[in-house]
Amino acid sequence: MQNRNPLFCSHIEGIFYNRLQILSHCLQYQNGNYRMYQGLILDELLLHKSQQDEEKELAEGIFNDIGLVFCSTIGTPIDPRSLIRNLHNICKNSGIKRINVHALRHTYATRLLEANQHPKVVQELLGHSNISMTLDIY
Repeated sequence: MQNRNPLFCSHIEGIFYNRLQILSHCLQYQNGNYRMYQGLILDELLLHKSQQDEEKELAEGIFNDIGLVFCSTIGTPIDPRSLIRNLHNICKNSGIKRINVHALRHTYATRLLEANQHPKVVQELLGHSNISMTLDIY
């Protein structure tokens, strides 16, 4: 598993809870690396896990629990086309221009920097290997 932000990784369908330990202010990956994240990201991940546990109970007997962080309501991997379709529906219902997942990633990074988030934090959230890559792009 690469050291990337699990909530914004381009391969979200391959992230497993058993490879990720949620600590007080950071996530620890199976390979032992730590990444610091803002409290909001950790809070959202914990909320997501709680909601997913409720879905498991509702889908008792048909939920295929293989430990995926991001999965369908029955535990199966998310079809990338469904993810894109859902994103487009959210854009349409919100009255905003239709965007793709990569554009959403750029928007996220830009808004963080506009909010005076330290570039090193943005670099780590995006999984860039060095800060110059982040600063060159944004």
